[in-house]
Amino acid sequence: ATLLLKNVQISDQGVYDCYVSTVEGKKEGSIKLKVAAPSKNSSLILDIQNGTRVLNCSTVDGFPLPSLNWLDESGIECDQESKKESINTKTGLFSVTSTLHVRKPNTAYYCTIQNYILNQTWTGSWKLQDPVQGKENTQATILCAFHSKTGLRESPVSWDIRKLGESSSIITCHGEPQQCKTDETYRNRIISTKNLTEESVSFFLKDLSSSDEGEYLCSVTSESNMRLFSTPLSVVVESQLWRHRYPLYSAAVATCVLCALFLFGIIKC
Repeated sequence: ATLLLKNVQISDQGVYDCYVSTVEGKKEGSIKLKVAAPSKNSSLILDIQNGTRVLNCSTVDGFPLPSLNWLDESGIECDQESKKESINTKTGLFSVTSTLHVRKPNTAYYCTIQNYILNQTWTGSWKLQDPVQGKENTQATILCAFHSKTGLRESPVSWDIRKLGESSSIITCHGEPQQCKTDETYRNRIISTKNLTEESVSFFLKDLSSSDEGEYLCSVTSESNMRLFSTPLSVVVESQLWRHRYPLYSAAVATCVLCALFLFGIIKC
């Protein structure tokens, strides 16, 4: 005997009994049906709140309740600031969101979301890269580095780069082959980008000015991974560069000017 269930719902899980009767006798058995639903739209978001970096990890529409944990690069579990679990009363599916304040910027952080029945694991990570410094009116390179062993080459892959505090992305790429869109305000300032097959993504921002200073966030996403890379950018304007290179000369010029003013009687003791 066979029972076929279509359009399975969470409410269908449980124990099913089967009874068979023939001229040779009767038999009965039971089977336990477990129902699971893969989580959707898992994501890791970085934000700045009161000068502190805050990571928010979330997923929706999973069953049973997904397990969400934070780890640092040493594999040590981190204390999350808050965790919220909710259930859709119509579908019975769970959503989970968790927040972590970055206490040690020099370490990488990982958020793992697991569904043990489906043996499904999603991983999001964040890492602060070395700061980049550029001179005014020159160019700077923002690099996202990753390796194929992380699974980021699985299809489809998308990536984008944005400046923290700005609502729109500078560059967004997705699909196979890659289709990219550049924000209008940056279109004439982007020199080139590297291909994902080189295990890195980067862009070159030219004509730097002080308004470009800030933290740039690159995200590389696949079905089971999302990796975030932060790169702080500082811009040295020409006047700052001159003072930095010739501090003694600047002091000497200022002293000479004061001496001249004193000799001509403009400044009196």
